[in-house]
Amino acid sequence: MTYRSNHRMLRARALANEVWREINGFIADECKREVCDRLMAVFMREGVEVLTDHNRQDLGLPPRGPDGWTEQEIFVFEQLRLDAMMNVVVPMSSSLKIGEPPKRS
Repeated sequence: MTYRSNHRMLRARALANEVWREINGFIADECKREVCDRLMAVFMREGVEVLTDHNRQDLGLPPRGPDGWTEQEIFVFEQLRLDAMMNVVVPMSSSLKIGEPPKRS
């Protein structure tokens, strides 16, 4: 038996509660329990959590820009995009054999 806190569960529950406060008035009473359970299940399964600017500052992480990304993250995404553009895609067809002219209909 472990006595460590399940931090993922705590963060998922906090996020589910925050979302629930926003959508609660729009959900039919007979569906509320299922909606809440499904939110919690998705957040737990996917490891979804919110990292606020205040959290980032407390952790010593670089601030995000107005678009929500750090300069390092933008650099990485741009590098991936450039790498994808530089990779030449050669179309291939398995219906043709090398040295064989294409068949005409």
